[in-house]
Amino acid sequence: MEIYYYILNNSILREIFLYITVSGVLQILIYILCVFLLFFLKLAIKFENIKRKIAKIGLFNVIFLIFGSFGNVIWMKNIYGFYYKSQDTLVDFFPYIPFGQWVLNQFFIDPNIRGVLIADTTLLKMRGIWFIFAITVWVFSIVVTFYIIRLKNINKGPIDSFLHQ
Repeated sequence: MEIYYYILNNSILREIFLYITVSGVLQILIYILCVFLLFFLKLAIKFENIKRKIAKIGLFNVIFLIFGSFGNVIWMKNIYGFYYKSQDTLVDFFPYIPFGQWVLNQFFIDPNIRGVLIADTTLLKMRGIWFIFAITVWVFSIVVTFYIIRLKNINKGPIDSFLHQ
Protein backbone atom coordinates (compact mmCIF):
# COMPACT_ATOMS: atom_id res chain seq x y z
CA MET A 1 0.00 0.00 0.00
CA GLU A 2 2.93 2.36 0.65
CA ILE A 3 4.19 2.05 -2.92
CA TYR A 4 0.74 3.07 -4.20
CA TYR A 5 0.80 6.27 -2.12
CA TYR A 6 4.38 6.98 -3.23
CA ILE A 7 3.37 6.65 -6.87
CA LEU A 8 0.37 8.94 -6.45
CA ASN A 9 2.44 11.57 -4.62
CA ASN A 10 5.18 11.61 -7.27
CA SER A 11 3.81 13.47 -10.31
CA ILE A 12 6.05 11.79 -12.90
CA LEU A 13 5.36 8.28 -11.58
CA ARG A 14 1.65 9.14 -11.37
CA GLU A 15 1.61 10.22 -15.04
CA ILE A 16 3.41 7.00 -16.08
CA PHE A 17 1.07 4.87 -13.95
CA LEU A 18 -2.07 6.52 -15.34
CA TYR A 19 -0.86 6.31 -18.94
CA ILE A 20 0.10 2.64 -18.67
CA THR A 21 -3.21 1.85 -16.98
CA VAL A 22 -5.44 3.68 -19.46
CA SER A 23 -3.47 3.23 -22.67
CA GLY A 24 -2.38 -0.28 -21.71
CA VAL A 25 -5.97 -1.49 -21.78
CA LEU A 26 -6.44 -0.02 -25.25
CA GLN A 27 -3.17 -1.49 -26.52
CA ILE A 28 -4.04 -4.94 -25.15
CA LEU A 29 -7.27 -4.79 -27.15
CA ILE A 30 -5.31 -3.74 -30.26
CA TYR A 31 -2.84 -6.59 -29.66
CA ILE A 32 -5.66 -9.13 -29.39
CA LEU A 33 -7.16 -7.79 -32.62
CA CYS A 34 -3.75 -8.13 -34.34
CA VAL A 35 -3.40 -11.73 -33.12
CA PHE A 36 -6.83 -12.61 -34.54
CA LEU A 37 -5.93 -10.94 -37.83
CA LEU A 38 -2.69 -12.94 -37.97
CA PHE A 39 -4.58 -16.19 -37.44
CA PHE A 40 -7.00 -15.33 -40.25
CA LEU A 41 -4.11 -14.32 -42.49
CA LYS A 42 -2.36 -17.58 -41.73
CA LEU A 43 -5.43 -19.46 -42.92
CA ALA A 44 -5.53 -17.42 -46.13
CA ILE A 45 -1.83 -16.98 -46.96
CA LYS A 46 -0.21 -19.95 -45.19
CA PHE A 47 2.85 -18.11 -43.86
CA GLU A 48 5.12 -19.70 -41.28
CA ASN A 49 6.30 -18.63 -37.83
CA ILE A 50 3.07 -17.11 -36.58
CA LYS A 51 4.39 -17.33 -33.00
CA ARG A 52 7.36 -15.16 -33.96
CA LYS A 53 5.09 -12.57 -35.52
CA ILE A 54 2.82 -12.55 -32.45
CA ALA A 55 5.85 -12.15 -30.19
CA LYS A 56 7.19 -9.28 -32.31
CA ILE A 57 3.83 -7.48 -32.23
CA GLY A 58 3.72 -7.97 -28.46
CA LEU A 59 7.27 -6.65 -28.10
CA PHE A 60 6.39 -3.58 -30.18
CA ASN A 61 3.28 -2.95 -28.07
CA VAL A 62 5.26 -3.05 -24.82
CA ILE A 63 7.95 -0.73 -26.19
CA PHE A 64 5.29 1.58 -27.68
CA LEU A 65 3.55 1.71 -24.29
CA ILE A 66 6.82 2.63 -22.55
CA PHE A 67 7.74 5.38 -25.02
CA GLY A 68 4.14 6.58 -25.06
CA SER A 69 4.21 6.97 -21.27
CA PHE A 70 7.42 9.01 -21.53
CA GLY A 71 5.80 11.12 -24.26
CA ASN A 72 2.78 11.69 -22.01
CA VAL A 73 5.01 12.78 -19.10
CA ILE A 74 6.90 15.23 -21.31
CA TRP A 75 3.61 16.46 -22.77
CA MET A 76 2.04 17.05 -19.36
CA LYS A 77 5.15 18.79 -17.99
CA ASN A 78 5.85 21.02 -21.01
CA ILE A 79 2.64 21.48 -23.02
CA TYR A 80 -0.24 21.25 -20.54
CA GLY A 81 -0.66 24.52 -18.68
CA PHE A 82 1.41 26.51 -21.18
CA TYR A 83 -0.69 26.03 -24.31
CA TYR A 84 -3.98 24.72 -22.94
CA LYS A 85 -5.82 23.71 -19.78
CA SER A 86 -8.26 20.83 -19.57
CA GLN A 87 -10.45 19.66 -16.72
CA ASP A 88 -9.85 15.94 -17.11
CA THR A 89 -6.09 15.36 -17.20
CA LEU A 90 -6.13 11.59 -16.80
CA VAL A 91 -4.22 11.16 -20.08
CA ASP A 92 -3.97 14.01 -22.58
CA PHE A 93 -1.41 12.56 -25.02
CA PHE A 94 -1.92 9.42 -27.05
CA PRO A 95 0.53 8.85 -29.94
CA TYR A 96 -2.25 7.27 -32.02
CA ILE A 97 -5.11 9.73 -31.35
CA PRO A 98 -4.51 13.31 -32.58
CA PHE A 99 -5.02 16.21 -30.21
CA GLY A 100 -8.39 17.80 -30.77
CA GLN A 101 -11.38 19.49 -29.27
CA TRP A 102 -12.14 16.22 -27.46
CA VAL A 103 -9.30 16.97 -25.00
CA LEU A 104 -10.79 20.34 -24.15
CA ASN A 105 -14.38 19.07 -24.00
CA GLN A 106 -13.71 16.49 -21.29
CA PHE A 107 -15.00 17.48 -17.90
CA PHE A 108 -14.14 16.15 -14.47
CA ILE A 109 -16.93 17.06 -12.06
CA ASP A 110 -18.85 20.03 -13.43
CA PRO A 111 -20.04 19.52 -17.05
CA ASN A 112 -20.26 23.31 -17.47
CA ILE A 113 -16.51 23.82 -17.01
CA ARG A 114 -14.44 22.85 -20.04
CA GLY A 115 -10.83 23.19 -21.08
CA VAL A 116 -9.44 26.20 -22.93
CA LEU A 117 -6.59 27.07 -25.24
CA ILE A 118 -4.25 29.62 -23.67
CA ALA A 119 -3.30 32.94 -25.31
CA ASP A 120 -2.80 32.68 -29.08
CA THR A 121 -2.77 28.87 -29.19
CA THR A 122 -4.89 27.30 -31.91
CA LEU A 123 -6.03 23.72 -32.46
CA LEU A 124 -3.82 23.61 -35.56
CA LYS A 125 -0.77 24.58 -33.47
CA MET A 126 -1.67 21.91 -30.88
CA ARG A 127 -2.03 19.30 -33.61
CA GLY A 128 1.39 20.27 -34.94
CA ILE A 129 2.94 19.86 -31.49
CA TRP A 130 1.09 16.56 -31.08
CA PHE A 131 2.41 15.40 -34.48
CA ILE A 132 6.02 16.07 -33.43
CA PHE A 133 5.50 14.15 -30.17
CA ALA A 134 3.68 11.28 -31.89
CA ILE A 135 6.27 10.86 -34.64
CA THR A 136 9.02 10.83 -32.01
CA VAL A 137 7.26 8.10 -30.00
CA TRP A 138 6.57 6.02 -33.12
CA VAL A 139 10.14 6.32 -34.46
CA PHE A 140 11.76 5.47 -31.11
CA SER A 141 9.40 2.52 -30.66
CA ILE A 142 10.05 1.11 -34.13
CA VAL A 143 13.82 1.60 -33.95
CA VAL A 144 14.14 0.03 -30.49
CA THR A 145 11.88 -2.89 -31.50
CA PHE A 146 13.99 -3.62 -34.59
CA TYR A 147 17.17 -3.25 -32.54
CA ILE A 148 15.97 -5.76 -29.93
CA ILE A 149 14.82 -8.21 -32.62
CA ARG A 150 18.16 -7.88 -34.42
CA LEU A 151 20.07 -8.24 -31.15
CA LYS A 152 18.01 -11.28 -30.22
CA ASN A 153 18.68 -12.87 -33.60
CA ILE A 154 22.42 -12.34 -33.13
CA ASN A 155 22.55 -13.56 -29.51
CA LYS A 156 20.05 -16.40 -29.46
CA GLY A 157 18.23 -15.91 -26.16
CA PRO A 158 15.89 -17.99 -23.97
CA ILE A 159 12.81 -16.81 -25.86
CA ASP A 160 14.02 -18.63 -28.97
CA SER A 161 12.76 -21.98 -27.68
CA PHE A 162 9.26 -20.47 -27.58
CA LEU A 163 9.58 -18.71 -30.92
CA HIS A 164 10.84 -21.77 -32.82
CA GLN A 165 8.13 -24.20 -31.71
